[in-house]
Amino acid sequence: MDEILYACLILLPLGISLRISLRLLYGARGPQSADPIYQIMNVLGWALTLAPLVVLIVVRSEEHTSEL
Repeated sequence: MDEILYACLILLPLGISLRISLRLLYGARGPQSADPIYQIMNVLGWALTLAPLVVLIVVRSEEHTSEL
């Protein structure tokens, strides 16, 4: 259980930093149309941000149901 928590606490800031670095790299002009590197990194950034949150919610809800 602790390993899952530690992995989530590492992946969440990694995803957020990837999203921030994309924003800094491309700036206000944004990517060119159909830029494959931007699209891959964007999806990866969202996945690294949302997946740990979902896992933490599921683990937290399992802890609450096991207490009942």
